[in-house]
Amino acid sequence: MLILCDDDHAGCGVFAHVGASEKEGGLNISDLVYTALKDLEYRGYQSAGFVNFGIGPKGEPVPDRFRNVGGADSVKPYIDQHPLVGTLQLGHVRWPTTSPATTANAHPQRVLLRGGKKRLYLVFNGDIHNYRHLDQWLAERFNEELEEARKQGMGDEDAERSIPDLLRPPNIGTDAWTFAAIVNYFYDKEKDLLKAVQRAYPRLDGYFACAVCCEDEPDKVVGAVKGNMPLLVGLSNDPAIGNFLASEPGCFVHHTTRGVSLQSGQIAVITRDNFAVYAFHKEHTEGLRQLTEDELAIKDLNPEEYIYTLDPQYQCFMEQEIFYQPAALAQTICGYLPTVTLSPEEKHLPTARRDQLVRERRRAIAKDLIEGRDVPPSAIDEKREDVLRDMIAGGPSRFSSIKLSDEEICAFQRILGVASGTSGYAIMAMMPSFQAATGLKDDVWTGTKKFDEVRKELRTILKSAFDAASGSGREKQFLRHFSASSPFRTGDFPKVVEAKHLVELIKAFKKVVQDPAFDDVAELNVFRIRLRDASETMGLAVSQSGGTIDTNDVVQIYQAFGVKFISIVNKPGESPLAEKTENDGGLFRTYANIEKGVASSKAHTAQEAAIEELAIYLGLIRKTLSAKRAREKLDALIQVPHLVKEYLENEKNLGQLRKIAEELKAQRYIFFGGRGGLTGTAKEAALKLKELSYIGTEGEDLGEFKHGWRALFPNTADPRLRTYAVCFIADSATHLESLHNLSEIKGSAGTTVVVDFEGPSHSAHSLSDHLIKIPDITDDLAPILSVLPAQLLAYYTTVAIDGVASRIRPLVHELYSYTKIDTEDRFLLEEGALRTLNDTLEILGAQGDLGQLTVDKLDEIKRHIREALNSQSVVDRDIHVANLIREMASENLSVVLFCEDMIKTFSEDLEEDEVTAIMNAFEDVEERTMDIDTKLQLLHDKLGIVLSQSVERGRHFLANSFKTWNETMGIVWFLERDADQPRNLAKVVTVK
Repeated sequence: MLILCDDDHAGCGVFAHVGASEKEGGLNISDLVYTALKDLEYRGYQSAGFVNFGIGPKGEPVPDRFRNVGGADSVKPYIDQHPLVGTLQLGHVRWPTTSPATTANAHPQRVLLRGGKKRLYLVFNGDIHNYRHLDQWLAERFNEELEEARKQGMGDEDAERSIPDLLRPPNIGTDAWTFAAIVNYFYDKEKDLLKAVQRAYPRLDGYFACAVCCEDEPDKVVGAVKGNMPLLVGLSNDPAIGNFLASEPGCFVHHTTRGVSLQSGQIAVITRDNFAVYAFHKEHTEGLRQLTEDELAIKDLNPEEYIYTLDPQYQCFMEQEIFYQPAALAQTICGYLPTVTLSPEEKHLPTARRDQLVRERRRAIAKDLIEGRDVPPSAIDEKREDVLRDMIAGGPSRFSSIKLSDEEICAFQRILGVASGTSGYAIMAMMPSFQAATGLKDDVWTGTKKFDEVRKELRTILKSAFDAASGSGREKQFLRHFSASSPFRTGDFPKVVEAKHLVELIKAFKKVVQDPAFDDVAELNVFRIRLRDASETMGLAVSQSGGTIDTNDVVQIYQAFGVKFISIVNKPGESPLAEKTENDGGLFRTYANIEKGVASSKAHTAQEAAIEELAIYLGLIRKTLSAKRAREKLDALIQVPHLVKEYLENEKNLGQLRKIAEELKAQRYIFFGGRGGLTGTAKEAALKLKELSYIGTEGEDLGEFKHGWRALFPNTADPRLRTYAVCFIADSATHLESLHNLSEIKGSAGTTVVVDFEGPSHSAHSLSDHLIKIPDITDDLAPILSVLPAQLLAYYTTVAIDGVASRIRPLVHELYSYTKIDTEDRFLLEEGALRTLNDTLEILGAQGDLGQLTVDKLDEIKRHIREALNSQSVVDRDIHVANLIREMASENLSVVLFCEDMIKTFSEDLEEDEVTAIMNAFEDVEERTMDIDTKLQLLHDKLGIVLSQSVERGRHFLANSFKTWNETMGIVWFLERDADQPRNLAKVVTVK
């Protein structure tokens, strides 16, 4: 059984619209653009941008582009001040891959057409693997055209001006710019946007979904997809509304519910009153063919599945998703309950009405599960057939959508787990229960590791088999099994880099091993073994959206081997993964609804519940699970939504977690550990905290603590450290061993946060600095309950960090200010403040107060100050100041800056000469051997002398202010937060 899982939040969001202007009865464009970006924000929150084609006095397009570092809210002030009125829009939210999150790298990317008056714009989701090679190719084309212009008698300046901007050597470090430049290069040749994208497409290695527009064709957007990337066309019959392209249907279902998903190799063109989708002929070698509407399978989308708003009682979507988990779990679990029944009359109703009735009744059952009411009683004496009947009864069922026969299910021997991120940790946590129920063997990988393993193995087999065939004079016979266009015909093995290459290779190898002429080639036996393994392996692909490239690529590869897949997905309607598997092994749905929190919570626990359900079902069919045990497992699973609700609604639990979060927020490294399935929970907990707070974390098997992790704890590393270990021990099978591991952590002077079941007092109390108790449940389901405090700790820690930064912002206004210049965000620091900071660094360096900074880091800080001071332009200075702020992270330096700001704040009402006297008094505190407390006391005294009558007031004010500020790591967190990886909730979890 092959298991593939992923964490779907990472990516970018693409949006495009062409329609009538608002004056012509069209949509409110300001609302359209902002709500679309907000809907996409969970896909990328580190930069956002749009371009809007307004209408000039002569009907000409007047592009208005704005980009900003941050999420959708970072562009809203601009939209509010400059209401958008136009007929064409591109929008984008970004999660950076090949370049930093800066305004220059934000989308839409823009390049000039020849002549430099009009432009081409592109928004893009994906990765172009060969973009550096394409940059070089563009530079060569630029030099060729430059030389040709010189031959025609042009001077250098005129020659350069005659060449399209796209050909200039790129100075922006992002593959999106290269993509736009390549399209623009071919647009210069073709003068047709569709043809330009068509010609650029085959040159781009990687995977992407994009939308492109051009001022020369202001009524048209072209979109394209390569690989398993989501991009949908939203179709309206009303030219006033127009048509859409988007990564998510939620961007347009408010306006039209008709949509079609673009597949790899397809290019779409939308205008306000028309659309067309094209596909390449014969692997992109013979142009495009327009697809008919029947070929496109246009779907009617259900707006209820995509329209999702923030409940006013929650601060952000991340918080909402955590507290919505009881409903998501109940909706997922109640899918198998036999109590969803239809009367004889209802069974004859139209399909849509029957399905609606089933959904309504399941929602009612879900509510009962959450409240702990009317839970079906145990019936452990029933037969296996009765339990199976109950699991698939009650109208439309996920189990009835599984296409595998009982005979196929019984024949499987193994689980080959290929997992990534949150979904991967869900299957890892539930694997012990899954194995026990089904008797299948397992081996768990990440998606990329499995992809790399298969690629390396197949390339090795190809090379050795090809050499063997060549040595025996059968080279031509070997190669005839490969297509004429295959890179393998020329032995160009390095080109085996993408999933489509591996699929082609597998299909060709199947032909080779069936050819009797190669029965004696021993090098092919490894491939024969892989084919045999595939026949004994069942695939389970687990994904929230079904759009993650790693998962889809490996599914595609192993389907070529012959593995049949069941998928567990949250959004099957337009999911590439669901489309791959629904007619293969089948489709199994969770009902977690849309998840807009950047870090998955309710989708993760819903996946764990679905995996447990599927394990029970498969175990009954394989006869590795008795009817009695199956009923016990089902009855325990039914209790979960209510137990989750009780835990989340207990204010004592929440208060305890907020208190622990106040301690965690100042940490630089936190260890998470668990044993058995709880290792997956520990990894998920570490992932959540690092995703939200950017604190360094590591999740590992708790038994591995003594093998390296101990080195980071106080007794081994540095007694001044206070290293935290969050340990999950709610598993009776490993409880004794986990207690021993806790003893090891305490022996290393670690601070322990322990998650365990409620119940009588046991040894964990004496080994816990903080003991978090979760409701008692079976070991199989312990991961679902154990992950709840981990999610809340990650959220509350991030809130605590953000709250600190908000409180201290006024204290650092001299160092850091945020302003707007020409609609671009810039970091500003006055030259005088830079010189003061430079002088302060020199003094602190001489005093030895910069011991926490490495020499390299100190040199970097000084270099950025020097370059900022020597900058000839404001823009250059701003860039160096931004880099400087990212480098600033010293506690001792923070103390000095705090003291300076406190003195200024305290002395606001004094005369200028009195302020000067205070600052001079501060600078007189130069005793190198003094610790910080002594220096502060001396500073208080100096301040008191200057103020004469306010000594006590000065001491009290400064002492208390610094105590509070220092405990929360004040400026350190502020400076780090406002670098390229901001910590505030607007960037980390989608806020209202």
